[in-house]
Amino acid sequence: SLWTCFTEHRVDLATSYYSDQAAEHDAVTARRGSHTRTRANIEKAQVLGLNLRGGIVQVRQDQRVEEAHQDLKDLGLRSVDTDRQRAFGRASLGAVPAVEDLCGHCGRGKLAIGPDGDVWPCVLSRFINVGNVRTAALTAIWGGSAMARAKARIDAVHGDGTQACTPPQFLPFCAPCQPCPPMFSHCDPETADTPQQG
Repeated sequence: SLWTCFTEHRVDLATSYYSDQAAEHDAVTARRGSHTRTRANIEKAQVLGLNLRGGIVQVRQDQRVEEAHQDLKDLGLRSVDTDRQRAFGRASLGAVPAVEDLCGHCGRGKLAIGPDGDVWPCVLSRFINVGNVRTAALTAIWGGSAMARAKARIDAVHGDGTQACTPPQFLPFCAPCQPCPPMFSHCDPETADTPQQG
């Protein structure tokens, strides 16, 4: 039923991916068979003609990130991005979520809406609730005082430049400008410590 909904409404999808090897991927997700199911869903989305973005998150030092990136490209994904692990959800290991671990692009042209209608500046900033679409129009939430306070809170930590495409923010193989993490809309190779690529 979800596939029908996705195709009827032309939903854009995104998936996390951790390795080209099933055992390593499943070890990260702690779900046996998740690599097989993820690949099957990637193929299904492509058969249905849905837009799909892959996101690789490095959670281990020796993780096969480059191989995972190539694997997704070989599967036909045109948009594949990488990022470091951020301390949210299971990755927080029980720590309280912090604005400092966001990338700083939250609420810049996009919002995230949860299944219960709660609205956040981004999917990782669920600890910053700015409204609920069941009780207020999205335009009112976007232009509302809670959103303004959230942006001010994020900008107070990250400033107006946010995190640029510069090591050590990125993975060892990621020299500007490819690939860039999915939430980033700019690249600043002139301030990087490594030579520009591409």
